[in-house]
Amino acid sequence: MPLVKIGLGVVVVLAVLLLGVGQLLLPRIAAKVVRDKLARYGQVRQVSVKAVPALQLLWGEAGSVHATASKLTLSPNQLVSLLSEAHSIDTLSVDASTVKLHHLRFGGPATLSHASIEKRGQSIDGKALLTSEALAEALPAGVAVKLLSSSKGRVEVRATGSLLGFQASVDAIVEAVDGRLQLSPVGALLSGLATLTLFEDPKLRILSVAAKPVEGAWALDLKARLQ
Repeated sequence: MPLVKIGLGVVVVLAVLLLGVGQLLLPRIAAKVVRDKLARYGQVRQVSVKAVPALQLLWGEAGSVHATASKLTLSPNQLVSLLSEAHSIDTLSVDASTVKLHHLRFGGPATLSHASIEKRGQSIDGKALLTSEALAEALPAGVAVKLLSSSKGRVEVRATGSLLGFQASVDAIVEAVDGRLQLSPVGALLSGLATLTLFEDPKLRILSVAAKPVEGAWALDLKARLQ
């Protein structure tokens, strides 16, 4: 019996040591994995991972992950894929000084500043600033867009440009429709014009979009949910 007790004691001590070492090392290993994935798209400053117990990281689960980056360059669909890969993380937040989005349907690329994206469960909240200069670079040549209003999860804009040699203005609504981000002309004379899908991905359902003017920029806020 004494030998059995000693053996059990040794096992308990070893288990505690292994758990302690795992609690220290596994989050660091997981942070490196996250950093390497983000580094494909730009300059990553820091990544931190928290999980209690850390052993859950072996099954791809984590309590929270926070990352900061200087600059990221990727497409909206690549961003959605990264978020989808993190579906088992309870809380994920990424802050980037600059995010350059390419392969946009309406033009592009578009450069966002002070961008952040937060995932809680399957809910997504993305925020960023879009300066007037960055908006002009993203739009087709000769086209300008002015923010008119934003309420109830949608944004009204006015697009001005040349059409068949004439200068024309069109008011339109940007909103979430069946999970897509869609632009629709408004007004009786424009009702027959086709709507334009700005973004669509089966892995992400857009819920609402908002914008407000902030010192020569638009403060954007988009809410969505992972499918």
